[in-house]
Amino acid sequence: MRRIQIAAIAAAVLAAAVAYIAYAQTQTATTATGNAAWRGAYGAQGARAVPPPVWRHGAGPA
Repeated sequence: MRRIQIAAIAAAVLAAAVAYIAYAQTQTATTATGNAAWRGAYGAQGARAVPPPVWRHGAGPA
């Protein structure tokens, strides 16, 4: 019985680790895509070069 409990805990920990790694991969891909978009819009300096525009009162671009 004790061996089954240990195996179940080990399986749960492994599943959590796999899920976390998969989540981290999606975040890395999202960040890379966002960085590429910033470079495309603002050049090699990326987001540091120019802050994003702030639209007043939700009006959006003119």
